[in-house]
Amino acid sequence: MIYQLSQDAGHVYLWTDGVRATIPLVTAPDFPSCPDAVAYRAWLAAGGVPLPAELRSAAQIAAGLRLALAAEYRRRIQVIAAGYPLSERESWPVQTEEARALEADPAAATPWVDAAALARGLDRLVLAERIRAKDDAYRQVHGLLTGTRQRIEDQIDAAADDAAALSQIDVAVGWPAAPV
Repeated sequence: MIYQLSQDAGHVYLWTDGVRATIPLVTAPDFPSCPDAVAYRAWLAAGGVPLPAELRSAAQIAAGLRLALAAEYRRRIQVIAAGYPLSERESWPVQTEEARALEADPAAATPWVDAAALARGLDRLVLAERIRAKDDAYRQVHGLLTGTRQRIEDQIDAAADDAAALSQIDVAVGWPAAPV
């Protein structure tokens, strides 16, 4: 799905499979908020970037699609990293390097793994195996998401100067299912 701003603040457009629907954003006090408007606001809160109100050229459409694609990718990548604080994610290269070193040589010096294993009350080889398993799973999901982003970028590139073809691209479609 692609959201596009309208000329007025009262609604946005939702593009799905090349069809434009209007989503009212302003509701009367007696009417509940439109479910599509609620979804739009959640999409914005998650980092979504709508297309500008007036798309005059294929270049502007492509630029808007790239912004929307970048926001969609960030949102999806965040899902796989959400359970880990940034400071822990920053240590992932050290963790995996030491875990791989232990895989190759159980006597390898691994200060990070040793300290974490001691604090958790685990054997260092058990912790290293857990790290390797999580890293393998993360790499697979990260690769799927990155490959999907690149495929959509390729679609945008292939449409080049064709505004009609660009308007048919939906940056929210074709992604792999969220990891469990």
